[in-house]
Amino acid sequence: MRRPYVPITGWHRLVVVSAVAGVVVLALTPLLCRCRVRKPRLAALPTPRDVESMEISLWGEQIGRKDLIGYRVSDRDFSTILRCLSPAEYSEGAGKMMDFPPLGKVLISLRDGRERQVVFVDAGKNPLCFTLDGVPYLRGGKSYLRYSEDHRDPYGLPYEHLDEAMCLVDKLTEISVAGEPRR
Repeated sequence: MRRPYVPITGWHRLVVVSAVAGVVVLALTPLLCRCRVRKPRLAALPTPRDVESMEISLWGEQIGRKDLIGYRVSDRDFSTILRCLSPAEYSEGAGKMMDFPPLGKVLISLRDGRERQVVFVDAGKNPLCFTLDGVPYLRGGKSYLRYSEDHRDPYGLPYEHLDEAMCLVDKLTEISVAGEPRR
């Protein structure tokens, strides 16, 4: 014998409605989160006009090169160095890479008296991982659509997959050979 249909009433209805609403919310949460557009946090690098002086240090012994410590950069090279660092986007992954020993440092003195410090590591065949005043950044970043075509500008290399830290070391070495050590 079949039981007659009994409508859900009272607190039973509240439980069923709450359960259905919970399932709907859980199902829609991933869709709603993906739709939100988050602007990437870009590195606030100075412009070449804002720079008073730059000093570079490279710890090359770990990669079989000479150390270059405290070389003052000519003002004609400010834009070249800043171009090698930009565009850059905040990256937790780059922060994890900063556990490796640093390869180099660029100390940027601004005309308004502030100093900015860039420290970079060798992260392998990856975009440049560096910190700007202790905040980790990845050159290019996930939202940079032209990244794979971008190496021709700062490094003059057409390859998509580069060890950008080593390319930057080469560029800074090239610049520093003509520089004068700070005394």
